[in-house]
Amino acid sequence: MIVHDPEHRHQPFPLTDVQRAYWLGRQTGATSIATHIYHEFDVEHFNVTRFTHAVNALIARHEMLRARVLPDGTQQILAQVPAYQLEQARSECFVP
Repeated sequence: MIVHDPEHRHQPFPLTDVQRAYWLGRQTGATSIATHIYHEFDVEHFNVTRFTHAVNALIARHEMLRARVLPDGTQQILAQVPAYQLEQARSECFVP
């Protein structure tokens, strides 16, 4: 059962069954690639600064975006993390 416990939210706590299954699979599996998603956007006049601020606002607002899995198989929400810096690749640098 998951119980809201705001007073202890930065203390390590157990993974859910699904989280533990993914974690164990990554520890014992043949691959070191975690479950992930990848998507590219081709946007004209993209404001990198504005987007970076929005990503960092999401991280600040949603605690699980600051969670990490510890070596003992528990997880911990970090109170603060460094600002996320976006990596950029310019499409005109690549030859099709």
